[in-house]
Amino acid sequence: MIDRRTMLALLASAALPALAAETARLQLLVPKWSCGSCAISTCEALAKAEGVLRLISRIKSKHLFIEYDPARLDPKALIELVRKTGYEAVPDPEATWPKLDPEQAARKIVHAS
Repeated sequence: MIDRRTMLALLASAALPALAAETARLQLLVPKWSCGSCAISTCEALAKAEGVLRLISRIKSKHLFIEYDPARLDPKALIELVRKTGYEAVPDPEATWPKLDPEQAARKIVHAS
């Protein structure tokens, strides 16, 4: 018989590959961001969209990193959502994803330096 702890560990490890397969990432450059309020308002609007899983803004480099469910959204739709907040955005596949500490990793919106 398997104890509860082992069962939970097995279930968690089985679920992780499925979650990873359903998650996509997009790196955007938002050239007209000029302050933290720009990034905050953009992220708050995008966070309301169904399928957006995590948003990371870097105001210094003017980058927005988005984790999303590709079954619900695609890059064109995400760029359009940014445009509706008043900012143009272009894909930047060369941008490096920020490393998050555990506290940041638990949040949907992260404003990183």
